[in-house]
Amino acid sequence: MNGKNLNRNVLLTLLIGVPLCTLTPLLGLPTVWQFILLPIGIVLCLIGTASSMLMLQRKR
Repeated sequence: MNGKNLNRNVLLTLLIGVPLCTLTPLLGLPTVWQFILLPIGIVLCLIGTASSMLMLQRKR
C-alpha cells in the first residue's frame, strides 16, 4: 500500500471507527443496532491500527 492509502485508513479510523465504538453504547441505541454498528467500528479500528503499524515500519 502506498502512503496515501495508509494515511486515509488512519484518518478513517480516527474520524469514524473510534467515535462509532465509543458513542454507540452511550447513545442508548437498541441492542440490534449495537450488534450491527459495533463490529463495523471494531473492524475500522483494526484496519487503522494495522495501517499505522505499516506507516511506522516504512519510516525505518
